[in-house]
Amino acid sequence: MASSEKRTRGPNRGAAWARNPEAGMSVLRLALDTSDPLQRARVEAMYQGAYQVKRASQRQAKNACRAFWAACHERDEKSPASVRERVGLSRTSLEHAAYGHLDAAPHLRRHVTKALAMHLADGVWTAVERHLFRDASGKRHGALRIGRWYNFTRLPGRARSHTTERKWETFRLHGTLAGHRAAYADRNGHFVQPRTLQPIHSDAWWTYAGPLALVFSGLADGTLVLPVRLPTAPSNQPALDHHLADPSRWHKIDVVRTQDPEAAGGWRYEAHLMVLTQPYVSASTTQRRARAAIETADRTVGIDVNVSKLSVASHVTGRDVRLSRIVRDEPRQQRDRGRTRRERRRQRALDRSRRALNRQHYQLSKRQAKRARRRAEAGLSPVDVIPAGPRLARADRVPLTSYKTDRLSARHRQLRAAQVADAASATQARRDHAREVAAGLVARHGYQIVVEDVRLPSWSASWGR
Repeated sequence: MASSEKRTRGPNRGAAWARNPEAGMSVLRLALDTSDPLQRARVEAMYQGAYQVKRASQRQAKNACRAFWAACHERDEKSPASVRERVGLSRTSLEHAAYGHLDAAPHLRRHVTKALAMHLADGVWTAVERHLFRDASGKRHGALRIGRWYNFTRLPGRARSHTTERKWETFRLHGTLAGHRAAYADRNGHFVQPRTLQPIHSDAWWTYAGPLALVFSGLADGTLVLPVRLPTAPSNQPALDHHLADPSRWHKIDVVRTQDPEAAGGWRYEAHLMVLTQPYVSASTTQRRARAAIETADRTVGIDVNVSKLSVASHVTGRDVRLSRIVRDEPRQQRDRGRTRRERRRQRALDRSRRALNRQHYQLSKRQAKRARRRAEAGLSPVDVIPAGPRLARADRVPLTSYKTDRLSARHRQLRAAQVADAASATQARRDHAREVAAGLVARHGYQIVVEDVRLPSWSASWGR
């Protein structure tokens, strides 16, 4: 008698591939060229379709979590696992639910594949798992929340197969570093890329050796191909050689978008390539660290941390005393003051824009209210003004309406994106400056740092508490 159950391949009989932890892992950010309006529209449509699938999966998982916690008697009589199976709280159930959402909306199949829907559902299951099960400290995460459009920035990709040739679903990287440099070389042989990269086409991607390109096949509208833009500075070439020279180490790609008011469409797209190799460290940095470790092995360092300066002193058993003081110079202070002024002006513009479109959520200021009373007593018509008072709130100062429900203008979103970009730039500049200062201090004083007879990492963990 033939079985009516669905036939499956069954468990894998071979040894599953596992990543070697000693080999390391590094992520390289590759800029994607979306200057072509057609390709940019396809990427935007892909994000819109993926967001709809993930939002539907999140809503279904949230309802299932509520049903799970409501079935307290069933959990006591049977088991929590049986209740989770009944309400569909498992990785497989969420994946099949995402497939169902995709099948119920055939128009989404033009921009989203089932492999991408599966990875989106896996991301939802990760949040559900943290909510249902306790971590090592015995705590659980809060209830699952429905993500918002502007916070949806990552499209997860599937890792390539390292046991089967030519098997890499969702986002793939094709081409070679040598072919990319050869395609974008000027008459003098220098690596130079134009403002708009040349379109890339191929009928055999697995044997393609031209410029690097991100490829996403399986779509109803055809294969999506986005050229990759590499940094052309000579200082960046060793890092590119380290990550891109061996394509067999390429493991996984996620597509990430970032708000950029200067980019076409308001978003900048990147491919985050995971490479199975150690993070790149330049030869000069390796030599400097080794030299500092040998030359300053016997030195003891003490640090006095203040608000405006940093004093460092080191010695070798009471001899060879070295002193250093780190303060912010006047040009850096001027730049910080200018950045603070620009940030205040931008913040005032953002607040005024929000108040102008959401006047019903704010009160009039005392001066505005007094003026309105005088005009009413004089029989004059009220003046339409932007409320400058506090937001309408309860007795415990909690706003009556959430800020996320406010209407925002396009100009407000542009200003907010510019604010985020400037803040990220300032943070990166401060981090680079701190790294340079730290390298100089370690080279001069050593790495055995003591602050008030405690280790610096342990003491810094309690700052501000």
